[in-house]
Amino acid sequence: GNSTMLQRTGNLVAEALKAPDARAALSAPATGARPSTHEAERRVGGPRPFAGPVGRTRLKVDNQAAARLVKKHYRQRRILGIKLVDASPGARYRIKTLSETGVVAFVYVDAETGSVSE
Repeated sequence: GNSTMLQRTGNLVAEALKAPDARAALSAPATGARPSTHEAERRVGGPRPFAGPVGRTRLKVDNQAAARLVKKHYRQRRILGIKLVDASPGARYRIKTLSETGVVAFVYVDAETGSVSE
C-alpha cells in the first residue's frame, strides 16, 4: 500500500539525485527564486542565437546612418533624438533637431532610400 508507494518514490528521488544537474536544481532556495540564466541555458541545451525582432525586415539605412545624413544636410542643427516610425514597408526615421536659434524641428529620413525631408 502506502509504504510500497513511499519506497518507490524514495527510489525515484535517489535516481534523480544521481543526475549532475539535479543536485544544483534541488539546492536552489525554495523561495520561488528562478534559476540563473546560466543554469537555465545549461538545462535547455545552451544559449539560443538571437534572431532579431519578430516581423521586422532588415532596413537599408540604420539610425546612425540616418543621423549622418541629417548632419550632412543640416550642419547647423544638433540632433536631439531619433525614432523609427511607420512599419516597413515605408519605414522612416523621425529625427528631432535643434537649430542654433533654439528652434526644434523634425527631419525625416526614409529607412529604405535614405532620402531626407522636413
